Amino acid sequence: MGTSKQVMLDTSKSIEKFNEFFASSKELRFKRRDLIIPPGIEPRYGYWIVSGIVNIFSYDRHFNTSVHARYREASLFPLTRILDSPIESIGVSAFTDVVLRRKEIKDCQRFISSHPEVMPLIVNQGSQCFDSIFMLNIDGAEPRLVKWLSIFAEQLGDKEKDYIIVNHPITIQEVADTVRLSRESTGKILAKLEELKLISFGRKNIIIWPAALNAYSKSLNEAAKPGANASSLSR
Repeated sequence: MGTSKQVMLDTSKSIEKFNEFFASSKELRFKRRDLIIPPGIEPRYGYWIVSGIVNIFSYDRHFNTSVHARYREASLFPLTRILDSPIESIGVSAFTDVVLRRKEIKDCQRFISSHPEVMPLIVNQGSQCFDSIFMLNIDGAEPRLVKWLSIFAEQLGDKEKDYIIVNHPITIQEVADTVRLSRESTGKILAKLEELKLISFGRKNIIIWPAALNAYSKSLNEAAKPGANASSLSR
């Protein structure tokens, strides 16, 4: 099944520079689930997230939603367009209430070209996208959802003593859209993980016990290896 491990770079200087660059633009406010950039529309602006979280998503031919990534405050989007690699089907919506600032795409490109010190932030965002792609290529509904929970906690959660809490409401359907499973399958797996006391899935937050969840993930990986069932039967 393989593994993916983020190596995160120090982005403090990048954030400082982007805050300075976007400071002259006015704040734009969006409510949860508001559409910010519709899929198929060529964006004119690069956006900086002052607060909140956005979804990077697309529709399939049946207009089902697939969420590819979520970015929190101090992130830049649409990254592919700013880096001059447009993907026309990608849209952006508000996962929570968000506050944004924006500049013309060409201004963003010139700024990045003349300030290489902002690249650590862009590299880290690219790493987050890679983790999402890796997650979607995991075989098996349960291992995929367990991997997503680890990513979700790492990227958007707040660490406490022995658990991570993500203080943002998310529905079962939104989880299903992210891991590309049916709502029914997603709900059943989340219920099982709650019974195992690996997570607590609430209306306003998710609590995740990372040590226990990672151990469970390893057991799923071991069970998925070729010959695992045969070796267990031979004991």
